[in-house]
Amino acid sequence: MSRILFICHRIPYPPNKGDKIRSFNFIRHLATKHEIHLAFMVDDKDDLKNIAPLKQFSKNIFSEIISPKIQKATSAAQALLTCQPITIPYFYSQSLQQKIDCFLDNNQIDTIFCFSSPTAEYLYRSKHFDNSIKNACKIMDLVDVDSHKWRQYATTNMQPLRWLYAREARLLLQYEKKITTIFKHTLLVSEAEKKTS
Repeated sequence: MSRILFICHRIPYPPNKGDKIRSFNFIRHLATKHEIHLAFMVDDKDDLKNIAPLKQFSKNIFSEIISPKIQKATSAAQALLTCQPITIPYFYSQSLQQKIDCFLDNNQIDTIFCFSSPTAEYLYRSKHFDNSIKNACKIMDLVDVDSHKWRQYATTNMQPLRWLYAREARLLLQYEKKITTIFKHTLLVSEAEKKTS
């Protein structure tokens, strides 16, 4: 039995839309043979009631609630000042990072499964990145190639959104390429997405 830290960008329950269906089924399947430790963001207070059903699949659950309006404003400002894609700070929480790192202080993990590209940030910023999780098997499910999505948005919108979306596409593509060099396995949905990445 492997010990898996599974990090999602959003709560993976209920499985009622694309990304939640995919992440929940990964978790449910892995939990049949492995020990799961689950971390995720909650961007809707109504979803707090959906944490309890996940306990049957996870030994530990680490979550952090955010306000989408505040997160959008602060992440946009931070990204524009630091040449980051906006997506990364939007799905990053220092409080959730602390919970993950506190868990890793006293627990050895065999595999880290990141669901969606921005969750890689919890590895990159972890104080354990160069030590206790250095040799853990790292798996990334990109779910969608987000850089390609933003590139499509850039072609169908007027300025200044066209500039903003093109910027997001360019910076996210760089981030996705970094992921493929650090993670042992990168999962994609289709052959078409493989060709765009």
